[in-house]
Amino acid sequence: MSNKTLIVFGSTSSIAKVLLPDLNFEPKQIFSFDRVNSNQDGNQYIPKANQYHLDWSDLEGIEKSISVRLNSFLLEPALVLNFMGFYGDIQRIDELDIEDALLTNSMNLLPFFLIAKIAKTFPVGTRVISFSGAGVGGENLDDSSLGYLAAKASMAILSEAIDQQLSRHGVRFGLISPGAFPSRMQEVVSQESSNKIPESRVARAKEVMTGVPSTERLAKLVIFLAENPQLLGGRTWSANFDDLTDQGENFGKLRRIY
Repeated sequence: MSNKTLIVFGSTSSIAKVLLPDLNFEPKQIFSFDRVNSNQDGNQYIPKANQYHLDWSDLEGIEKSISVRLNSFLLEPALVLNFMGFYGDIQRIDELDIEDALLTNSMNLLPFFLIAKIAKTFPVGTRVISFSGAGVGGENLDDSSLGYLAAKASMAILSEAIDQQLSRHGVRFGLISPGAFPSRMQEVVSQESSNKIPESRVARAKEVMTGVPSTERLAKLVIFLAENPQLLGGRTWSANFDDLTDQGENFGKLRRIY
């Protein structure tokens, strides 16, 4: 892989912890940014000195703090991975707490937008990949948290627009739908007993939580897109369903109907 430096947002996520060792980066070349109230044990694969836990409630402060730290070590093209996500509450549409759904949506889009904003300053050749859950880009749409789904779905069209702007600066921006991994979201769904979620979905979550996660396809996709930025830009790729090929100009983008 041509990128020697890896920047990780949300390194304490379940997917990040199992995926990072499979990406063949030297641990000393991995740097992470997490919320201050996230798992303080951090990610054991990343050196402690390279881990930053910051207060994301101060938007202006967090932007400045991240930019200053990146400027101190980001001297060559990097791979940037955004795992940050907030699941929110399980809600049916007829019982929807709109304020909570909007808050969940905002908490997911905040790091997405922030990374996109500062990406203009990244070295030419940098690739930025965010992870899109809730079944976006796959075959099984998950509507158990509508605020979470709203954020992940909107990221699909936003990444296309953002990539169009960042590509002028030599930075490519796209999404991966990683598939189901053991996580807080899957744990919450697996324990659901109020009939807000179909039994088949709860059963699938239980399987995921008791299974051994495999990152082989996901790791291959990340490496493939890092090496083929023209196929990353503005697209949503499914780790479980998409072949690692050039599948056409409109592949992975939302279609327009006129």
